[in-house]
Amino acid sequence: KTIELCQRAIEVSSYYDQNVDVEWNRINRYPIEFALLIHLIKEYANKESKILDAGGGPGRYSLWLAETGYDVHLLDLSMQNLCWAYKKSSSKHLKLIRGDVVNLEFMATNYFDLVLLLGPLYHIPDEGERNLVFHNINRILKSGGVLITEQITIHSNLKQTKDYVPYANIVDPIGASIEFQRNNFEIITQIGLNNPTKYSCDGNSLNDLLDPIWKKRVREILCQNENNNYWKCSEILIHVAKKY
Repeated sequence: KTIELCQRAIEVSSYYDQNVDVEWNRINRYPIEFALLIHLIKEYANKESKILDAGGGPGRYSLWLAETGYDVHLLDLSMQNLCWAYKKSSSKHLKLIRGDVVNLEFMATNYFDLVLLLGPLYHIPDEGERNLVFHNINRILKSGGVLITEQITIHSNLKQTKDYVPYANIVDPIGASIEFQRNNFEIITQIGLNNPTKYSCDGNSLNDLLDPIWKKRVREILCQNENNNYWKCSEILIHVAKKY
């Protein structure tokens, strides 16, 4: 078990070490994903909140939040991702940590108000390890703390994901939701995102998420999800959940 865990971490880290710029620029291809998640983060966190961006890659979310005044810890397996974030950021609000979400024993109990898990669940197909991740996050969250996650579903491009992403974890939306409840998280909302490339972006407009255009696009996604069945057939599944 321990050897497999280490091997997973090594392979995932190696993949991202070699694809830092690809990961950084990914959001330019899926800007609505970024705008939607920033909207959710702002809804559940304030400038006094302590935020953990677990598996946050080169820091697209962490850097934006830190430069906006949020207190953010960026945790990632990839040293190259962390180096990229270090070079990009001059914010005193950003702390960089190398680590694996499966092993968070070094983090304080009841410390964070909000945890972002926007990548790691892509790479943890083993149910026992995912349960351990949920256990760790439950411990480090304050009472009533919020967890925001993102997962790839069976409705996405399976071949592309499995061919290029190490230890790909493709989820059934209904089963994924049950997993939260089983691990002592109360689901606040479930949001499905389909065809994320539908909304174009020139790369620069991400810097202004207060632009009315982005607000309108986010409202469109949220309105679609007022249909309770929409998230069940989505390509990307976002959960907002609260610690019991």
